[in-house]
Amino acid sequence: MGALDTETTGAQSAEDFWLGLDEFLRALRSARGRAAASVPPGELTISQYKLLEAIVGRTSPRIGEIAASLDVAPPTATRMIAALEREGLIERHAAADDRRAVTIELTGAGREARKRAKRRLDAKRARLYESLDPDDRQQAARLLKSLAEGMDAL
Repeated sequence: MGALDTETTGAQSAEDFWLGLDEFLRALRSARGRAAASVPPGELTISQYKLLEAIVGRTSPRIGEIAASLDVAPPTATRMIAALEREGLIERHAAADDRRAVTIELTGAGREARKRAKRRLDAKRARLYESLDPDDRQQAARLLKSLAEGMDAL
């Protein structure tokens, strides 16, 4: 194989990689859209579930902490929190050490909604996992970790 063939093969490999990544990301966005559209009434979306998960295990988290853990802007987190508060899933309280700050906690209804959403999400994840053969699972785990590290470095 000559230098030109190697160069062409390398360029094709890179193009195949980017096409595959674009296809995966498009499928991921589509799946998230379908998931949001198919949420039963009274149940949590994935974004709402992730917000509740970000609250669990934290002592009196503030909106800025929640926003940072979800990688969203504070105004976005505030809107999401306000919607969950209207539904009675969380409560906001003035922070004891700073009257300008607000802390968040789950209500009993929020804890129950989180558990239901976790079961639903776990079932979907299990179906995806089981759709791959064992060798592909290991390879996918390794590649997804490498891709995440590479994306963080961009």
